[in-house]
Amino acid sequence: MPSRRYRKNAEECLDRAAQARKSEDLDAWLLIAEDWLRLAVEFDAAKQQSRTPPATLTMGVVDVSRSRDHARRVIDASGASAR
Repeated sequence: MPSRRYRKNAEECLDRAAQARKSEDLDAWLLIAEDWLRLAVEFDAAKQQSRTPPATLTMGVVDVSRSRDHARRVIDASGASAR
């Protein structure tokens, strides 16, 4: 299922964010992770509406700020030097 792959991609981006040494890299990886998560959510919403999702989905508004904050706390707790 594509939404599982999208979520896996988001997870991989969070892993890369945890390894980032510069704040710019951290922010970039977190933004990419958000994009993958949004795509997964939109794909799932389209599927629930019993319609075939379009080849390209427009990015909707999804509150992923909690995920970003959580990722930052995990990264900070791991002692990774991301700044």
